Amino acid sequence: MRKFFGFQILDAKILLTNLVSFFWTLILPLFSALVLRGTLLDSIETESEIQNYLSWFWIFIIVSSFIYGVGLKLARFRDMGILKTYILISGDKRIFIYAILLNQFIICLMCLMIFSFVMAIVYNLNIVMLLLIPFLLLVCSIPFAFATLLIATINLKHSTLNTIASILIYPGFLMALNTRYSEIEWTDLLNPFNILYTFSQYSSSLFLGNLSLVPFLFLLVYLLIGFVSIRKINLVSRVER
Repeated sequence: MRKFFGFQILDAKILLTNLVSFFWTLILPLFSALVLRGTLLDSIETESEIQNYLSWFWIFIIVSSFIYGVGLKLARFRDMGILKTYILISGDKRIFIYAILLNQFIICLMCLMIFSFVMAIVYNLNIVMLLLIPFLLLVCSIPFAFATLLIATINLKHSTLNTIASILIYPGFLMALNTRYSEIEWTDLLNPFNILYTFSQYSSSLFLGNLSLVPFLFLLVYLLIGFVSIRKINLVSRVER
């Protein structure tokens, strides 16, 4: 446990030296939500509809936070050669990986809470529910966080993986936005944005409504992908420089 918390503190210090990603994860959704409110919220009347609107920004924060802060970060550490050093010190790569996962969970939670607090003030909403819903959604997204470890197993340079991730995130987000206007089929759940949107609806009802088993099965698959990826992550890059 001492090594775990030691690496957690180390990763936190690294994050503090690079706050650009933290503010990018928070400021972009916050700015977009405030800019679009005048055009998109004219037809929204109830608090539940506003929560549904904000849920897409919560999802974007979660997905981008874990992809860039877990999978791509590990790929960057691998390419820099410091992943091997950290893991040799810890004696078990799971210690370092779990420390990064926990730190990113905390960072993502901070972004969600700040975003929700500002939105609650702007729209005069129930602040308790607007903080509770994204928290429940974040807890449900833990399997997705593990699944992003798959990125670090791909034998491509970090810069290439970063480009691919940026290209796929935004189309995936737009496809999910388009899907919400029709009934979500199980094949649509291949898109993580749709899975998390489903759980945002469950979180809004505090998991008291009709629940489908299919989204939970996808979370189980995410967990399995994550645990397999932990074993497959290389300590050093195999890509020729």
